[in-house]
Amino acid sequence: MSAEAEKMLEQTARVESVIWIPGAISDPDVIPESFEDFVGNLPGNPDAPLYRQLPQIASFADEGDYPDVLDVAGHLVGTTGFLIRAATPIMNPLGDGGAFHFSWGCYRTEWLYAKSESDILPVVTAWVESERRAERSSAA
Repeated sequence: MSAEAEKMLEQTARVESVIWIPGAISDPDVIPESFEDFVGNLPGNPDAPLYRQLPQIASFADEGDYPDVLDVAGHLVGTTGFLIRAATPIMNPLGDGGAFHFSWGCYRTEWLYAKSESDILPVVTAWVESERRAERSSAA
């Protein structure tokens, strides 16, 4: 097993989708279904990690507004890198002892951005670590 795969297992993370931005938006007449899925599932929270990473699309954070795929693509023109849909199980506390239980039967996903292939693992693991800190602090 590669070191990258081992790190993902340690972090209880997986990558569900990877979209190479320049390839996805290069021809407005042929936008891939994966990019349409991305646009249809943009985070409604303006504080989402994706909008901190790609502020040029933060205006699409309105939960009540479903943006046009070509509008989002237009805001990403000139952007290199990858859109990543990362997943991690939701950790549930087991009593007061600081132990947690998790299962891939109950997990959350988040769209993230990585500037290069080598940035995918650090971006995903940083997001998972942030989720774990939030789960531990809410359980305290």
